[in-house]
Amino acid sequence: MNTDDPPLSGILIILGLIILGGFFSLAEAAVLSSRKSRIRSKFEGGEKQYRKILALIERPGPFLSAIQVCITLLGIVSGALGAIMLAEPLAGYFARRGLFGSYDLTAACVIIIAGITLLYTVFGEMVPKKIALANPEKIASRLAPILSALAVFFKPLVFILTGISGLILRLFRINDTPSAMTEDELRTALIEGEKSGIVESEERTMVEGVFYLGDRPVSAFMTHRSEIEWLNINAGADEAKELARESADQRYFPVATESLDNVVGVVLVEDILLALLDNRWNGLKAIMKSPPFIPETMSALKAFESFKKGDADILFIMDEYGGFAGTLSVRDLVEEIVGELSTDNDEEEILLQDDGTYLVDGVVNIDDLAETLCIEDMLGEHHEYHTLAGFILELAEKIPKTGEVYEWNGFRFKIVDMDGNRIDKVIVYPPAEQAGSAAAQ
Repeated sequence: MNTDDPPLSGILIILGLIILGGFFSLAEAAVLSSRKSRIRSKFEGGEKQYRKILALIERPGPFLSAIQVCITLLGIVSGALGAIMLAEPLAGYFARRGLFGSYDLTAACVIIIAGITLLYTVFGEMVPKKIALANPEKIASRLAPILSALAVFFKPLVFILTGISGLILRLFRINDTPSAMTEDELRTALIEGEKSGIVESEERTMVEGVFYLGDRPVSAFMTHRSEIEWLNINAGADEAKELARESADQRYFPVATESLDNVVGVVLVEDILLALLDNRWNGLKAIMKSPPFIPETMSALKAFESFKKGDADILFIMDEYGGFAGTLSVRDLVEEIVGELSTDNDEEEILLQDDGTYLVDGVVNIDDLAETLCIEDMLGEHHEYHTLAGFILELAEKIPKTGEVYEWNGFRFKIVDMDGNRIDKVIVYPPAEQAGSAAAQ
């Protein structure tokens, strides 16, 4: 054996350090990737081997600091030992062949450090972490006793290093408190959770529905005044009974003097029927209630809090001029979270016809229609109207007439029914290619 040959012992020591570094990387990735809820579930289910790993996850600071100390030391030591034990033999090899002249030792150090860095990155970092991600909870539970002992062993050193780093952060006025997860980050986490099967599609939809409530005003979810049946304050028993019979899908009626611009209260259909059955009808004033009035700009989530407190079953929405704009019920908000709640009296408001066109009620929420037509990006997030009728009025800049057609971005909107000045029914003609695909479905 040539005296300039790299010693086998030096190579084995460096490989051992790289493998040890890989072990610590494996442990770190396994613990950080383990789901606390899953670990807790296994522990509470009787699998006691998960007790120590649960303790590490709940208080990861000391363990992570110890792991970082070990990984850093191993990286430094393996590089230093490589330069000490392998540089001279490799430089001698270069010298015998006249490769680098007076730079033989420098070249040997560079090559050895680069090689060790490559090996450490692949076998000490990347490969172990990929292994850990395959089954993090199981690996972490098996390594937990060793990791707990390691955290105790390095506790004095970690304490000193933590104190020094904290002092430096305070010196530069840097806050080391982790920032809270933003709404966008949580949305991304939900999407990733759905892709991996951890979160159900319905669960993600419900959580995003709650976000939507917090971002939008109550005017986006209210029942518009044009859709509401109401009672005059002086209405008699027969009129109230007839309206209750004809409006089977409406649980309450606003009570007003002459018009909805003078709303004075609300009466439940249930109270009307009970008063009639018990022969104690004394007029609407005797059974009506005074619901809370809220501005149309109030957050829908804040309105939901009013329902949770039990203050009222129905809220009256006022516009910016103090006029009555519509009503908001618990159902209006719940449907935004869980989806449409169908009843026997529900009629389809967006009806796909055989020719690929859509027959749409004028009062359909414009965002719901945009989602059906896949034009959310074209419509944009910020618009003043909330219904298809409002959209067409802005497009037409006048009260339209039956039979008129309006075009917008390749779509055509034909007015097929008007109820006075109110747009009742509209046929939506999508672009030809979109209409063809819709009809095929």
